[in-house]
Formats: sequence, structure tokens, C-alpha cells
Amino acid sequence: MDDMRLDIMYAVQDHEVYINAKCYAGKPGRQKEIFYGTIDGDAVEGFLAFCRKNSVMMEVFDESEL
Repeated sequence: MDDMRLDIMYAVQDHEVYINAKCYAGKPGRQKEIFYGTIDGDAVEGFLAFCRKNSVMMEVFDESEL
């Protein structure tokens, strides 16, 4: 999936992970959104562990730091 981009944001306060998958399609530089979703509840810790183990980059949003 070389032409795919996965944007991941972890909202610490809400304990939710938001995922937005995009791929490049058509004209150069044009992206098409193909998937979006939310991970919450007990699945969050497992997903975060998977991301750490596989060096998956994500944006961490923590309102307590603002």
C-alpha cells in the first residue's frame, strides 16, 4: 500500500484514536479519502501498543497540556 497515507490522532482526554486513511489517485498530488474511523474503549490500549511496536507515527492531542 505504498500510495496510502494513514493519519492517526490520539485524543488523550477522550481516550479515543481517530484514523483517516487516504490514497493518491488521479492527478499528481490529489488525495482520495477511503476510510475514517474511531477506536475507543478497551481497544485503545492495544492499538497504541501496536503503533509503538511498529513505530507508527501519530499526532497526540492532550488538552491538559494547553
